[in-house]
Amino acid sequence: MAIPGESLLSKVVGWRKRSSERNSRVQWPAHVLDYLEKEFRLLPKDMATLRCVSCRESFGRQPARLIRVFDWAAAYKQNIIIRSYYDLDKHPEFVLFQGHIFNSGVVYLRPKESQRYHRASFRSLS
Repeated sequence: MAIPGESLLSKVVGWRKRSSERNSRVQWPAHVLDYLEKEFRLLPKDMATLRCVSCRESFGRQPARLIRVFDWAAAYKQNIIIRSYYDLDKHPEFVLFQGHIFNSGVVYLRPKESQRYHRASFRSLS
């Protein structure tokens, strides 16, 4: 039911605003921030400009998520918007870490330049 005096345009603007507020929240996969802090000795101030994107994948029969940690601030300064894992295929210069997370909580992550994965095991939160 429409509110008296409310136009269709104001409804659309309100919906888009609520949607963008929801999407602007940064959601990191479980344990990745702790992992970066402990394994790579990153400080919270260093991680303030980082963001993470992921996509679903499987390794053998085990479901997992591929992840990439990138420098959001550097991309923003160049007017490049990264919304998905695959956007970084076009802009690999912003990728700092990449790897995967198994549903069991095991995280494999490596710096972009390295071929060696670091492994950390965490208990699953589910």
